[in-house]
Amino acid sequence: MWSYWNKKIDLYYMKLPDDIKIHIYRFLSIHDVKKIEKKKDNYLTLIKLENRTKLELCENIYRNLISNQCFRCENELESNYVMGICSECNFTIDNKRTYPLFCRNCVKLKSERGFLTRYCLTCPSYSAFLGIVAHLS
Repeated sequence: MWSYWNKKIDLYYMKLPDDIKIHIYRFLSIHDVKKIEKKKDNYLTLIKLENRTKLELCENIYRNLISNQCFRCENELESNYVMGICSECNFTIDNKRTYPLFCRNCVKLKSERGFLTRYCLTCPSYSAFLGIVAHLS
């Protein structure tokens, strides 16, 4: 019986206008929204609502979080990537400060878990870059 109601809810949900969906999504985490939403415009609106002062970065944030691509280019992020710790380019998702993730082609580090300080790739601020390696057990 529960599966019947789930199908009914899905059918009704699909007919909701985008503005109501976005209002509902604001109560969910971005990971839950990723399981439901497919429209890029709805994601961009959600990102813009939390990052009103960084509208020029919203497309990059979308690529970084939703498409799992580099913040600077369109390369897919692998298990080894670089986190850019920049006071100007950080952004907010789910009321948490998040930093951009870059591919290894955009930021060259001497070692996989290296650390580098230099000017940011997207703004004129001085920032740090930290190599992240997934721990596979």
